[in-house]
Amino acid sequence: MSAIIALAIFVISNPYLWRGPIGGFVGMLDERRDEMAFQQEQWPEFAVLSFQERPWLTAVGSTRVGPWAEIPLVAAPLGLVFGMVGLIGVARRSRVRSARLGEFAASSTLVVWLAVYTAAIVAGLGLSYPRYFLPACLLLLPFMATGLTLTATLVVRQIMRREASSAPPDRIPGRA
Repeated sequence: MSAIIALAIFVISNPYLWRGPIGGFVGMLDERRDEMAFQQEQWPEFAVLSFQERPWLTAVGSTRVGPWAEIPLVAAPLGLVFGMVGLIGVARRSRVRSARLGEFAASSTLVVWLAVYTAAIVAGLGLSYPRYFLPACLLLLPFMATGLTLTATLVVRQIMRREASSAPPDRIPGRA
């Protein structure tokens, strides 16, 4: 239902689509393709000419946050790992708390939006401008932050557990 409402709002808010939504949408895509070809000629240093480059450039562009942002060989793996850990953590937490779909709606909407936007970037990426990746970066950021938090919490718990198991019994808090 929400997809139909979103599509209706998209058509209503875009006068270019009023006469014929499908033809207008195809026209928008054609115009964008022509504009992208012109920009590739104008700025060849930003041109993405092969489809094989697109997934890596999308991963790097979408994960450029945090202290590692300017080091792509670090940013992409860390960002993707923390993003996946966060996504799995959110999914597990939602499943444990309740089986009701309504409580999982916000994060599932974010995941769907991120997946669709990422697929659109990979499919249509013609220039590697940072502004093209910003929406995916902002959509991935909550999952990366959750993943980083979950990982840090796990590491701290492991350190505390090791310290507690190696400490003599008289030094463990709560034991006399």
